[in-house]
Amino acid sequence: MDLQISPRSSTIHRLILVGCGGSEVKKLCKSINDAYVSNPSSLYKHIPQNVKYTTRKPRKDEIHGRDYNFVDEYTFQVMIKSNAFKFYKQGMDDDRDTSEEHYYGTSRTYWRWAKMVVMSPIELGQLKEKHFKQSRIIFVDIPRDDRKAVLRNEYMLSTDEAEKRLACDLDEFALFRQWDYRITNFKQIFENDIIDTFVSQLKYKS
Repeated sequence: MDLQISPRSSTIHRLILVGCGGSEVKKLCKSINDAYVSNPSSLYKHIPQNVKYTTRKPRKDEIHGRDYNFVDEYTFQVMIKSNAFKFYKQGMDDDRDTSEEHYYGTSRTYWRWAKMVVMSPIELGQLKEKHFKQSRIIFVDIPRDDRKAVLRNEYMLSTDEAEKRLACDLDEFALFRQWDYRITNFKQIFENDIIDTFVSQLKYKS
C-alpha cells in the first residue's frame, strides 16, 4: 500500500473510496465495515455509508435502498432541478448495457451523515476544499488485467464491452492524484493491518 503525504485536517469526517470499474471497491467497503463493527468501542452498529441514486437497472442480488436507490431518469432530473444532490454525474458502469450512460448521484442528506462514501474523480472535483481536507481518500488502483477479468467473469461483459469500460476509466483517471492511500492488488482489500489503518481514521466512543 502506498501512502501519499498531503496537508490535511486532523479532524476526519469520512472515508472516500475511489476506483475504476472492476476494482471491487464494494468489497473493500465491506472489509472496513466488518473490522469497524467488531471493535467494542465502535460508535455505530455499522459505518453510515452513502447509498447513491442511479438510473440504471438493479443487478442480480442488488437491493433498493441497500446497494443503490434505483430511480427512473425523470425522477433523477426532478432531483437535480430541486438541488437534492450534493454531487452527480452521468457515466458508464459495469453493466452489460455499456452503450448507454446512466446517472449517479449523492444526495445532500446522505452526504451529511455518511462516514464512508464511494466517489469518482469527477465527483471529487466538485468537493469543497473544507470537505476535501476533512476526508481521507483511498484509491483502489488495481492492475488493468485484473480489473478486466472481474468485468468479464463477474459482470459477464464481452471482451469489447470490457475494453470500452477500461478505456473510459483510463480517460477519467488519467490525472487523478488526490489520494491519501493507494491499494494496488485485490489481496490488500482483505489484509487486516491495511484495513485497521483505514478503520483507525474513524471515530470511536470515548
